[in-house]
Amino acid sequence: MRLSISNFSSCFIVKTLLFFAGMSILYYGLVGCVPKDIYGTTQWQTNVLKAQGYAFSPKHYSIVMTGSSELYNVHIERVSRNAFNLCFSGRGSATGLDIILGREKKPSVILVEMNRTIAESTDVSLIEKTAFWHWLPWNRENTRPDYLLHSIRLGLSAYLKQKVHYVRRIDEKTNTDILQMAQESYSKALEKQELHNLRMGGLNAKRKIDALKNEGVRIFLVESPHDESLYNSPRDRQIRDVLTEIFPYNQYDWITVDWKDYVTRDGFHLCELSAEKFAGLLLRRIDSMESTSRELVVRESRN
Repeated sequence: MRLSISNFSSCFIVKTLLFFAGMSILYYGLVGCVPKDIYGTTQWQTNVLKAQGYAFSPKHYSIVMTGSSELYNVHIERVSRNAFNLCFSGRGSATGLDIILGREKKPSVILVEMNRTIAESTDVSLIEKTAFWHWLPWNRENTRPDYLLHSIRLGLSAYLKQKVHYVRRIDEKTNTDILQMAQESYSKALEKQELHNLRMGGLNAKRKIDALKNEGVRIFLVESPHDESLYNSPRDRQIRDVLTEIFPYNQYDWITVDWKDYVTRDGFHLCELSAEKFAGLLLRRIDSMESTSRELVVRESRN
C-alpha cells in the first residue's frame, strides 16, 4: 500500500513537471512568433525593452546614440542597420553610456546628446534590468504576457490599416501653448541648484566619455535641435556655456545644426519628418568627419 502511494506521488510529480516544461516550451515558442513592437505599455517598459534589446543583442552595433526623449524618435537604425538608438524617455545620456560601458565589445562611434538633460543621473534600476539573469527568457521584458498582448493588438491594428489602405497623417505642427511655456522658462536663467546639477551631470558624463575614448571609441557630442525661438535665450546660453566649458570645441567633436531648419512638437521634441531628416544628417556628418580624420592620419603618416 505504501509502495503504491509512493509510486503515485512520484508519477504525479514527474507528470506535473513535464506538463509545466511542455507549456513553457509552447509559450516561449509562441513568443518567438509574435512580432515585437519597440513600444511597451508604459514608458518604463519601453525603456526596459530598449535597454535589454541592446544589452542582450548578439549583433555588434558600430554606431550607438545615447540621450533622452528629445532624440528618442530620431531613428538612426532606419538609416543604417549598424546603428542603434539607445535614448530613454525621462532619462539622460548617462544611463546609455553606463549600459555601453557594461558591454565587453564597444561600438566604434557613440553619439551623445548634449543639452539640459545631461543633468539626469544614471537610472540604476534600468541598468539592473540588463544584468545577466534578465537575459534568461522568463526574465526578459519582451516575454511578459502584457507586452505580448500589446504587440499583438498593435500588429493587428497595423494589418487592418494596411488592408483598408489607411494613409497616416503626419502632423508637423508645434503646440504653441506648450512652446509658450518653454519660452517663458528659457527666458529665465537657471537657479543655483539647477546650475549645480547641470555641471555635476556634465562632469559625470565627461568621466564616462573619456573612459570610452581611452578604449578607442570615437565620440560625437550632439546638440539636439530645439525651436529656433529658444536659441540664444538666457537659459539656452547658460546651458551651452556650461557644456562647452566642460567639453571644449577644440577637444571634443560636436555636431551642431541650424535650429530653424527643424520643427518641434513642443519646443524640444522633433516632429516626425524633422526627426528623419536629423537622423540622416547625423550619419552623414559622422561619415564626413570620419573621412576627414582618416585623411589627416594618412597625411601625417606620409610626412
